[in-house]
Amino acid sequence: TKKELRETYLTEQEPYIKPMIDMAQSATLHKGDVVFTGSYLLDLANDIASEGNIIVIDGDLTCIADETHWENRGDFSNDVILVTGDLFVRNLYLDEVGYVIVLGNVHAQNILVAYGDNGGALQIGKDLEADVVIATTYFMVGVEGDVHVEHIFGDSTYASDFVDEERVI
Repeated sequence: TKKELRETYLTEQEPYIKPMIDMAQSATLHKGDVVFTGSYLLDLANDIASEGNIIVIDGDLTCIADETHWENRGDFSNDVILVTGDLFVRNLYLDEVGYVIVLGNVHAQNILVAYGDNGGALQIGKDLEADVVIATTYFMVGVEGDVHVEHIFGDSTYASDFVDEERVI
């Protein structure tokens, strides 16, 4: 249940995502590592709820599709994905409202985080490793560990939140 996921996995993150959790209608737990072949992260939910979803992967998440993103949704939703291990992804595109929290490392070829009215966030507990990161207005990226990125493009106000401003193009 949403209450069990909240108590077991989301307590530490709750101050940041409490409104999202409160509004979420669906809760899904995947125990162990997940190899995901789809393109839409919300397909990891048992039921895709219109008001928001909580998805917890208790392990690593490996996305093998060329593109991985939320899904084409008609309305804003309040979606939270928590990966307790590492995230491996080719091309990750996150926009609008939603939070992806990875307690481990993120390994990506390309990451694009883009504008949304209320923003969104990609929070990384350890290191970020990617070829290219594009970070635009109103989407926050937080990296607790080291940033190993070849090219960083974006609004320096936001991109510089996770890397020194002189590294932002």
